[in-house]
Amino acid sequence: MDREKGMAYCGLACCLCTFQPGCRGCKEQGCPGEAWCKIRSCCQDKGLRSCGDCPSFPCDAPLFAKVKVRTFAKMVSEVGEEKMMDLLQKAEERDVIYHYEGKIVGDYDMLKDEQEVRKLVLG
Repeated sequence: MDREKGMAYCGLACCLCTFQPGCRGCKEQGCPGEAWCKIRSCCQDKGLRSCGDCPSFPCDAPLFAKVKVRTFAKMVSEVGEEKMMDLLQKAEERDVIYHYEGKIVGDYDMLKDEQEVRKLVLG
């Protein structure tokens, strides 16, 4: 885990991501997609720390069709970014995998609903 990368505005766990070597994280202006990411610019324009803090959440952004992303954004709003990273780190210590080797999906992506994602995060 690289806590300095933090959590993305959308709920993705930059701190656990290994997909983009050299990426510093969404909020550290190091994401390769920062120039085109509408979610990032929306949160910055509204002064939000997470999409989960927005009264319009979840919006129609295609990324929110993914249960992991939606759930993580809600949880960041509920418990804060530091606590969410604590929870994800504990899950990682229990061998929960964020990204399977060479893939952009992991254990959280295999779950069908928010309750299952929360259960996996919380242990």
